[in-house]
Amino acid sequence: MASESLTSEAAVQLLTPFSSCEISDAATKLSIPVLLVNLCARSPQPDMVATLRVSGPAHTVEFVSASDTESPRLPASIPHHVDVASAGSVIVIKAPSTTPNAVWGGLMSARAAAIGCQGVVVDGRVRDIREHWEIGLPVFAAGQSTLGAGPFTRVSQIRHSITVGREAGYPVVVNHGDIIVGDIDGVVCVPIDRVAEVAQVAAKGVAVDEKCMTDIKAGRGIAETFAEHRGKKN
Repeated sequence: MASESLTSEAAVQLLTPFSSCEISDAATKLSIPVLLVNLCARSPQPDMVATLRVSGPAHTVEFVSASDTESPRLPASIPHHVDVASAGSVIVIKAPSTTPNAVWGGLMSARAAAIGCQGVVVDGRVRDIREHWEIGLPVFAAGQSTLGAGPFTRVSQIRHSITVGREAGYPVVVNHGDIIVGDIDGVVCVPIDRVAEVAQVAAKGVAVDEKCMTDIKAGRGIAETFAEHRGKKN
């Protein structure tokens, strides 16, 4: 059952206490696919990733192959997809898996940081890693490349639904405005109309896991602990 409509700020606040893993566990119980599969942190630099946390509404962008003549094109009124992102948003990019290039680089991170974006999530490749580190913008991506976007891809649409992870067998639809949470473990997308449910289930899960952790550290076995607190053996 979907929750009542929330503002982006309220939705982000509800998910703030929970890690990406805790959100994933709750969403799985609710049969909501949330994991943006195969994405990992490329920025900030490795010694800062442990405390990395990105949370905000999705600003969706879809790239297609430059040879694609059928997909829509951005109107002339939108000069660049980063320029129209909102402060506090997380830019989420879907890139074609058939091209070898990056679709995000240092100059775009500089602009996104200046606007006040929380970070960027790229289902594709990025480049200019040291520049992202210097800028300090969190960047999650599936891979890296030395090649720029221009000759290979173009932006087709922004603020439209995109599907991430289809090629990996775990497709997740990301709608503009859905809530993105990224940390050291990965990136999840929670539909904004399901945030309250997910947060409620996550809170219960965290409470149970805290009891399990206490017992296991005290020397109790996992099977026994899970049977008591989780109601199952594994």
